[in-house]
Amino acid sequence: MRARVANLEVPFYGSPTPPCRPPARLPTANCQQCRKHLRTRRLNGISQLGDDRVIILTFGAGETAYHLIVELYDKGNIILTDHSYGILSLLRPRSDKEDVVFGVHERYPIENAYEVAAVTREKLAAQMLKAKDKDPLRKLLNPLLGKHLHAPRCGGLACGCRAGVCGRPCAVVRPR
Repeated sequence: MRARVANLEVPFYGSPTPPCRPPARLPTANCQQCRKHLRTRRLNGISQLGDDRVIILTFGAGETAYHLIVELYDKGNIILTDHSYGILSLLRPRSDKEDVVFGVHERYPIENAYEVAAVTREKLAAQMLKAKDKDPLRKLLNPLLGKHLHAPRCGGLACGCRAGVCGRPCAVVRPR
């Protein structure tokens, strides 16, 4: 079985590449830690942390597992943690607004993951009854979906629709 190399340019892109480039002469400390802990491990799982733009790659299982957490927002970050999410190394140390420090020997706060509450028909109907004519749908749906409505084509709305009126046909955006 051939080895695969992943090229991660956080937060811009990540892609599998053939091992064609020679490694850097002196790798970064984060790269050295990743090589040290992950070289002999098998990738056992890929998951998304809540509804955040955070991907968790799990190498190994149980007490011997390591997690490579890739944050794809702001400037991005690559964080290596142990089985209990204790941070072993990270690309960019930082602190959060809630006084959470992201540094070596700290615990990665997976419990702070953003979760979108389920939108029921009743909640949506109640919100639509509150709408005034010509209110933007973004304003209507924002209390239900929160910060995840920042994308211009969020939720399948392909235009700047308004309650009761729409100048262009609303096309449902299908996932690729």
